[in-house]
Amino acid sequence: MVKLESLKGDISTLRFEDGYSGNDWQQSVSKPNEHLRVAKRKVNGKDVYNMIQAKWGKGDQLLTLTGGASACTTLIVWDASVAAKQRLIIPENHWQLCSAIEREQGKFVACGGLHNWVEVYSLDDAYKDPYTDPVMSLRQHDGYIADLEFVNGSKNMITASGDSQCILWEIESGTATEVFSGHDGDVVGVTVNPTNPSLFASGGIDNKIKLWDIRTGKSEQDFNVNTSDGELNYVAFHPNGNSLVGSVAEFGSVIFDAKKGSEPQKKLTVPGTYDCSMSQFSKSGRLLFTAYEDGSAYAFDIMSAEPKAYSLNGTKKSKIKGQFLDVHPDGYALALGDASQVAVVLHF
Repeated sequence: MVKLESLKGDISTLRFEDGYSGNDWQQSVSKPNEHLRVAKRKVNGKDVYNMIQAKWGKGDQLLTLTGGASACTTLIVWDASVAAKQRLIIPENHWQLCSAIEREQGKFVACGGLHNWVEVYSLDDAYKDPYTDPVMSLRQHDGYIADLEFVNGSKNMITASGDSQCILWEIESGTATEVFSGHDGDVVGVTVNPTNPSLFASGGIDNKIKLWDIRTGKSEQDFNVNTSDGELNYVAFHPNGNSLVGSVAEFGSVIFDAKKGSEPQKKLTVPGTYDCSMSQFSKSGRLLFTAYEDGSAYAFDIMSAEPKAYSLNGTKKSKIKGQFLDVHPDGYALALGDASQVAVVLHF
C-alpha cells in the first residue's frame, strides 16, 4: 500500500509539474517560459539508432522504424506504457523509408522503401523470429514507396510512391484494386479521412494535395501549396474530416478547409526553424503539433484568433527533440522523437 501511494504521488508530480494539470491547456500555456510541461517516457535502447518514424498501433503499441534508407533497417514494436520491446522484425529488404501498423487489432505491420514494393508482416508469429518472412508483398509501383496506411483494419492498404501514383490494395490477395494518377511528380504522403474511409488525400512534390474518392477512383478536389514556401512533405486530416494540414518545408503548416476550395484557411510558421517535416492535429482538433528537421517541435492552439507557437522541446534538464511525431488515435499521448529516442508525451 505504501508503494502504491508513492507511485500515485510520482504520477501526480509529473502531471502537475510547473502548473500543468492534465488537459488544462489554458493553464499550461500561460507560463512565462512558454514551454508546455509534459510527462514523458523515453523509448530507446541498444537496438535503436537512426529512428525515422514512430506510429501508434492498438492500445500502447508503438512501432518505430530505424535505420531508414540504409542497409540496417529494423521494425520494433514497443509497449509504450513501460518502454519495453515486444517484437523485433528485420525486413526481408532493407532501405526502408516508411512504415505502418494496423490499429484495430494490432496484428500487422508493413514497410516500404527504395525497392518499390511493400512488405506486410504478422505479429502473430508464435516463434517471434526477427527474420520472419512477410505474409504478403505488394508489388506494382515503379518508384520508391514514400508512405502507406492501413485501411479497413488489415483488409486494405493505400500506398504513395515516387512513380506519381497511389494504389489501393487488397492485402490478403496482394491485388492492386485501384490506381490513382494525377500528381505531376513524386507522391510523398497519404492520409485516410477518419470519418469516411472512402476518402483519402495525397500530397506530392508538385505541391498539390489531392482529395480522392476510393469508390469512384477519381480526384474530388485539389488544394495548392505556394511553391515559394518550399516542397510539401506531409499531409494529415483534421479529426472531423473537414480540414487538411500540409507540412511545407521552408514555411511550416498550411491548413485547408476541405469543403471550401483550395485557398488556405490558416498558415502557421515559426521563425528560425528549418524544414517542417510533419504536422498533426490533436484528437479534439484544437491543437496542431508540428515537428522540424532541426529537432524543434511546437504546439499551436488553432482555435485562438492569432495562434501562437509553444515549444514541446522541454528544458535543458529534460530535452526532447522532435523530427517526427504521431498522435495516439485515442488522443491521450503524443510520440515525439528524433534519431536517438522517442518521448511518449502524456496529458496534453
